[in-house]
Amino acid sequence: MTFWLIAAAMTAGIVLVILYPVLFPAGTAARTRAEHDVEVYRAQLSELETDVERGTLSSEEAETARAEIARRLLKADAAAGSGAHKGMAGGRWPVAIAAVMALLVPILSVVAYGFFGAPGLQDYPLSARAAPASAPSGGSDIERLLAAAEARLVETPGDGQGWNVIAPIYLRMGRVDDAIEAFQKAIALLGTNAAREAGLGEALTQKAGGMVTDEARQAFERSLKDNPDYLPSRFFLALDLSQEGRNREAASAWQGLIEASPENAPWMNMARAGLADSREKAGLSPLSESELAANDASGSPEPPRSQSAPGPTAEQMAAASGMNAGDRRAMIEGMVSQLASKLAQNPDDAEGWMRLIRSYSVLGEPKKASDALARALGAMGDNENARSEIAALARSLGVEPTQEGQTP
Repeated sequence: MTFWLIAAAMTAGIVLVILYPVLFPAGTAARTRAEHDVEVYRAQLSELETDVERGTLSSEEAETARAEIARRLLKADAAAGSGAHKGMAGGRWPVAIAAVMALLVPILSVVAYGFFGAPGLQDYPLSARAAPASAPSGGSDIERLLAAAEARLVETPGDGQGWNVIAPIYLRMGRVDDAIEAFQKAIALLGTNAAREAGLGEALTQKAGGMVTDEARQAFERSLKDNPDYLPSRFFLALDLSQEGRNREAASAWQGLIEASPENAPWMNMARAGLADSREKAGLSPLSESELAANDASGSPEPPRSQSAPGPTAEQMAAASGMNAGDRRAMIEGMVSQLASKLAQNPDDAEGWMRLIRSYSVLGEPKKASDALARALGAMGDNENARSEIAALARSLGVEPTQEGQTP
């Protein structure tokens, strides 16, 4: 309301400034001066006659002065008459013009503000206006960038690339419903591809508490149709086979995933556990030494277990497959807690720290992941190689350290 009162006052002031020369043209002032001169010259003629009668002015001097005053009087009278004629002839037009302008200016101002301004925008507090642009408004840098991206998408919801960028960020932050919506919009606007379909499938799986639903499986299958070698999709489809009890097919899928995966693939421990569990349930014999050696030759060796806390065993995998979502998460959190306890006793285990950071990130606990990253960087001390590996993993997960440590 205050804004509109100020705007009305400013508009009225501008209208008065514009109308003044219309209502009071220069001709009016000139006519007033000419009429004043006529009165002055007439008064001078009267005084001249008085001076002659008193004898202070001779007849010759009076005649000369009378002629000059009369000449000026005639000129001023002519000017006054001409100005009055113009004022009478055009007197109606200034009033009409003033009336039109008095209505037109406010109307045009309101229309222009409605078109170019933002009448529905809420007030911006003075304290916020005074804050430096670089000052954090709460949250991490990624959260501020995310908020800016969300604001742009509100204005341009058809920006498929924007949804494509923001979807995996939502997924990493544990905002599963937002991630699902973003992946769906990116696919609708940009079309399907392996990464987008796999991201959608993973988000749907997270929403289901780790169970690969039919909708998620279809997304992973579309991902592999676009790129048959897309490993994240192969992992979740192998997991789906294990969850459905199709153990022979699951064993084959886990084996193929292990052979195709790089040495540092984050799913490697789960894949090995899944392979062992599937073979056992399918009645297949355990892997022979030659088969284990073949796995090692494929670039996927078993990581050393002397320092790191072990990944889930076959028994744990079997137990997890029969649990509901809440119990399964509780079991996983217990394993992560056990890993954290072992790292407190043996902080020199770089592989264990990376596993802990990744676990917290997957569980949607960014604060704990950041704390673990800070402790890991501090524990590694001068071991630059380990610090670099931990920092690289953290960057890939979008994890930043707390004040206790800094990323190299």
